[in-house]
Amino acid sequence: MSTTLLVDGNAVAYTINLDDCHDEKDFARKFFSRLREYSKQFTSMVKCVLFFDNKNGTWRDKIYPDYQKNRKAQREKYTEAQQDEANKRTSYLIYLENLIDKSKFDRISYPHTETDDMIALYCKNIQEDGENCIILTTDKDLFQLICDSGKKKVHVLFLIKRKLIKDEKEGKDILERKIMLGDPSDSIPSVCQGVGPKYYPDFKLFLKTVKENKVDPTNKEEAKKICESLGVKYINSFSNFSQEQLIVNNLLVNLN
Repeated sequence: MSTTLLVDGNAVAYTINLDDCHDEKDFARKFFSRLREYSKQFTSMVKCVLFFDNKNGTWRDKIYPDYQKNRKAQREKYTEAQQDEANKRTSYLIYLENLIDKSKFDRISYPHTETDDMIALYCKNIQEDGENCIILTTDKDLFQLICDSGKKKVHVLFLIKRKLIKDEKEGKDILERKIMLGDPSDSIPSVCQGVGPKYYPDFKLFLKTVKENKVDPTNKEEAKKICESLGVKYINSFSNFSQEQLIVNNLLVNLN
């Protein structure tokens, strides 16, 4: 089975400390050095495909205008030094992408599209039988693409822990949790305001049972009965469940 590295280029680039770089050429050298370091553990590597964000507004912004609102607000509060660093990183990335285009590497970038979407499209439509894809990233959203069975395997080299993740269940759990609880970093709200990590296991079981029994989760009396039958604690926040937000979150988060 051949191995293809699918590189989240922005993620790898952001592991590089700009203070350690003399200029854009030094930044590029460090980037390629990281790639060599990561690829050494895969002896059957045949090719390397690099993906870079090409945002300027994504399709997610159209269906959910508040998408990544928190990040945009943070950027507006940048100090002069922070803005200078952001501008420098942007210019270094432009230099790096131009350099990659002149190299033997394949680079994929598409207007208004985030890296995780492009990697998902590769795994779904380009990956061939017998091709083992290893995704290099710091983004747990890509765990949902993990597949450890069949003719097309997908694993994730999680750069934060430098650990190869092969567990499909871990990917599915992360996906389901983010859909349900939202993601503050992307300004995606919970499908049930007031329900956080502490009550998530109970809420997950509650919602599954509600769906099976075709009960309205916003009906407090019925909801309490369901909780009693399950032996879980009912909290008033369970009645805040929003089916509309569930649909939106699934569209925003699910790469499949």
